[in-house]
Amino acid sequence: MSKVGFNGGSTLFNLGCAQAVAAFFSLIRAYTKPFPDRDWSLVTDRLYRRYVRQEDVALTRELLIEVSELFSKINSTELHSFFDVDALACGGLDLEASTLDKTFARYFEAAFECMHSAEVNFAKFSLDAVNPYSYEPLLIIRSQLPAFMIDKQIPLSAYDELDGDPFWLKSNR
Repeated sequence: MSKVGFNGGSTLFNLGCAQAVAAFFSLIRAYTKPFPDRDWSLVTDRLYRRYVRQEDVALTRELLIEVSELFSKINSTELHSFFDVDALACGGLDLEASTLDKTFARYFEAAFECMHSAEVNFAKFSLDAVNPYSYEPLLIIRSQLPAFMIDKQIPLSAYDELDGDPFWLKSNR
């Protein structure tokens, strides 16, 4: 399975194998289910399957902080209830951590860093009237060459129209 990562602005943060990233989102869906008063779809659909729109960055960041806080109360041994932990070793996870927020700390940090890069780049480069700059949103993408360069060519409209598995999880590409 290919390596994937978060990409936003001018930052690409390799997370590891797609299987571990998919597991991260499975845990988010499982542990946020008891909180239906929050609209988790910005994380469980927009970030997982599509991209984080510029107008959704602040709320997505807030939701990820809530997920991290929720994960801080869950013992990392819970991973064994859901997954073959040995299979997740390819995801750069801290499998010896005491709680899930620490297990997935790199993922949270990477998402925040890429959102920040997207915001900073847009603030700086969108001022140039001669060379128009488009916002480069946070999304999950295959992170190894040449797959990264191929995936960078996928228009955001294709992500918007996507049904089923996200592009980064489709193995036949």
